[in-house]
Amino acid sequence: MVKLSLCLIVKNEEVFLEECLLSVQGLVDEIVIVDTGSTDKTKEIAVKFTSKVYDFEWCDDFAAARNESLKYVTGDWILVLDADEVIAKEDFGRIRNLIEKDKFKGYYVCQRNYTNNNTITEFVYANSAEMRKKIKGFLGWSDCWIVRLFAKDEKIKFLGEVHEVVDKNLSENGYEIGFSNIIINHYGELKNIYSNSSNSNNNLLEKLYFYKKLAEKKVKNNPNTARVHDELAIIYRKLGNSADAEKEWDKCLKINDNYVPALLEKASLTKKRGNFQEALEYYNKIVNLRSDLPEAFLGLGICYVNLNDLARAQYCFNLAIKLNSNYFEAWVNLGVVCERLNQLEEAKVVLMKALDIYKDSERAYYNLGVVYEKEFDLGRAVDFYKKALELGYKDKELEERVIKIEEILND
Repeated sequence: MVKLSLCLIVKNEEVFLEECLLSVQGLVDEIVIVDTGSTDKTKEIAVKFTSKVYDFEWCDDFAAARNESLKYVTGDWILVLDADEVIAKEDFGRIRNLIEKDKFKGYYVCQRNYTNNNTITEFVYANSAEMRKKIKGFLGWSDCWIVRLFAKDEKIKFLGEVHEVVDKNLSENGYEIGFSNIIINHYGELKNIYSNSSNSNNNLLEKLYFYKKLAEKKVKNNPNTARVHDELAIIYRKLGNSADAEKEWDKCLKINDNYVPALLEKASLTKKRGNFQEALEYYNKIVNLRSDLPEAFLGLGICYVNLNDLARAQYCFNLAIKLNSNYFEAWVNLGVVCERLNQLEEAKVVLMKALDIYKDSERAYYNLGVVYEKEFDLGRAVDFYKKALELGYKDKELEERVIKIEEILND
């Protein structure tokens, strides 16, 4: 039987570690944990699950710590997790099936990042209270693909002081990487919730400045690599330093003018500044490079709406939905366009679909109110307007309109 080893690097993870390790019981044959300087009960928890707990002196290099953990592996395959991640039982069989087939040397898995930040690209709403309860109360999630399952091989190492990756090393050694349907459930944002409220923001800022230092070091060591400028830009953006973030994306594109993540960021920034024609050029370049990105078609659609080209906007929103059927932003924007084109029956269908995805959307309720008011169904219109206001739609004129409509209904 193929032996599977779990590798973790940890520091002060007493809140999360036990749940992580419990989640893989019955899946992994070995657990290797490298501690980089915990001062809480992390190591006490770790030794309950494995004798393979090792100390590693932190050296401002996540890849070095990851590679230290690989030294102690005796299994045939390696699964890498962070302490705030868990594997669902339904994925056990899928993982075993992949490693026993041994078709590839590594696999991309889906890291599902649970969050309340619905402005994230490709954010997916949990569409029911039951689903939100299942995912620890979060509003939804966003997905990214990373290599966390790979064969034990001395040639395979992590690279990068921060945002460390193993896929580049796999490719450089001529190894093929497959895609899987495995999900790693990531609850990292709970750290901010669990932190003492008075210290939470300080802890987050401290962590971001720490990552900033590592990312700047990575840029200094790899100045001609587009990806590292993108990584630093993302940290600058999280710190609220949008000017320096954009400078890094410009550097990124100077190195590789087809680097799609940076093009998406530039397109978004340009759109937010109201330069819709310039933003269109970015988005069109993106879809020519990658025709599978729903957020690019959403951006195109929003630009076309602002340029009053509603037919093209409708086409783009439909393409975004075709690529991601649960893309709330595309559905609600499509509903607005249908209403403006006086396609009122279609607008109602589309906006109700948006509410199926996110039941508490004040925007969807407001726009349904507009549709029903256009149809002179004032009773339904005022019901939807009231619901929008109840959910936080801020519009003094709407409040006054509701009063006037109710006066008409009561005459």
